[in-house]
Amino acid sequence: MEHKSRKILTFVQHAEFTKRFIAACGSSEPAEIARNLGIPYQSAKNYLQGRLPATEVLLTIVEKTGVSLDWLITGRGPKYPNGIVAPHPISSKLTLFFIEEGKGKRTRVPVKGEISAGKATDVIQFLDTDDGDFIVLNSAIAAEYKELFALRVNGDSMEDEGIYDNSYVICYPRERETRNGDAVVALIDNSDATLKLFYEDPVTKVIELRPSNPKYAPKQYSSERIQVQAVVIGIYQES
Repeated sequence: MEHKSRKILTFVQHAEFTKRFIAACGSSEPAEIARNLGIPYQSAKNYLQGRLPATEVLLTIVEKTGVSLDWLITGRGPKYPNGIVAPHPISSKLTLFFIEEGKGKRTRVPVKGEISAGKATDVIQFLDTDDGDFIVLNSAIAAEYKELFALRVNGDSMEDEGIYDNSYVICYPRERETRNGDAVVALIDNSDATLKLFYEDPVTKVIELRPSNPKYAPKQYSSERIQVQAVVIGIYQES
């Protein structure tokens, strides 16, 4: 009887984990989960059927989705740690900052202007201006980056990344080689600025600025026409 009870308890634990796994990933489709987490299809299918992932996979799920490791494994505690991350599509690389009043230390991040997420507009001298506004982020996160600043978004071409009109993107000046899939503030022909996903062909070096909204088409440019001025690390949402 004790052995049977232990098996039932294990089944319940695994079933509850599967529910949390689906909730964290925002999907119950193994192909989508495998693609977004970067794991084999069969592994995603196994986890959906109740098999518990290895430690390194659990850490990958936490990194990709932003959920708490303790919540994912046990169901205890808040789903998102420290009240700083809210649900966000795992297909996006961006963090959705959601600061609750009275929780954690704060770091002021200046608002440096606006950026178009539709048609490219006249260049915004955001790196040299400050309109006096600021937003606050958790210090532990802000400390990972230098010279963070925020831009208010104007347009809807990045909606599928969770970047909506009148929201704020959290950026830092480009300090490394831009990676394919990064959301960037791109300067076109030294005159027009836009917020898009960056992709560069490794052979031809042609750069594609790709929207994240089917209403808009991607555009391609020779590399000398594009200057990446900032990389986006997240989106700010007021509580």
